Amino acid sequence: MYRPVAMIALRASVATCWRPPGAANSGRRISHGSTSIDTNAYFDAETWTALAAYRRAFPGEARVEEILREVDAALMRKYGAEFRLPFFHWGTMAAALRYSDRRDREFLEFIRAQTTEFLNQVERHPDNDNNCAAVEGVIDAIGTLRDAGEPGGALTCGRCAGRVQR
Repeated sequence: MYRPVAMIALRASVATCWRPPGAANSGRRISHGSTSIDTNAYFDAETWTALAAYRRAFPGEARVEEILREVDAALMRKYGAEFRLPFFHWGTMAAALRYSDRRDREFLEFIRAQTTEFLNQVERHPDNDNNCAAVEGVIDAIGTLRDAGEPGGALTCGRCAGRVQR
């Protein structure tokens, strides 16, 4: 009983982020308690992570994988083209889950690119605020790149480790 309700909620939440460009309401979502219909980098990434975790919990639901592949492509295209710090934490975690499940190198490339840009930004603009959420994304990046034996990942992992130790 819980699974269909959760699936309906997840589908409603991500429905617009995977619509093709030009489709009605493409790239727009109405948030609960908000009058905005614009997407939000943080919520896009958080929803992607939730959908990936749902897929892992219920791997036999083929329709979930179908939707998720479209969401994977749409969000990696969108945020791969324009890095957004609010997307980094959950987006990296989602890509790490998807790599773990599918072993598709596009997720590794996305993780490496996102993490490199994150590190570039925090090195250019140091921030002494609480960075716990960003560190969670960095930790998933390190684990995934190391586990995959990703060429070039050692440099990214070294930069990440230096950042986490600060």
